[in-house]
Amino acid sequence: MSIPADQKDAVVMVARLYLQYGFAAKAATLFKALSLLDPDEVSHRRSLALALFRSQRAQDALPVLDQLALKGDVDGGFHVLRAQVLAELGRTDEATASMQAYLSLQDPPPSPSRRSSPRRASPQGDQRTREATVQAGGSMTVPEAAS
Repeated sequence: MSIPADQKDAVVMVARLYLQYGFAAKAATLFKALSLLDPDEVSHRRSLALALFRSQRAQDALPVLDQLALKGDVDGGFHVLRAQVLAELGRTDEATASMQAYLSLQDPPPSPSRRSSPRRASPQGDQRTREATVQAGGSMTVPEAAS
């Protein structure tokens, strides 16, 4: 069975709104239906896994993530969500491995020795570098101002 594209888009929009505004169980129901209607659309399955996790159904989210992995739909977002699901299920070793897989996909922050010249940090700092450094477990240091 198939539905017209504009109707499917409307259902996706409602499901995303449900998820964004805290109605994860309703979003999960819609994403499950969308996954059944269009099984090749991996974004529906990923959103289903997220909705299941947010509706306190981590045990149901994990098999959905496993299906995504078998299809090869693995990226940073997948690893973070999988780590959260596994941590919720008390499987900390696997959660740690999944988070390490995520970190291995990230660009390492530039080291001070690799910069050709020091630069003045803006008041907000380099947000991407700060986030990457914190995610990698490092500390954020502010480079010295240029003279």
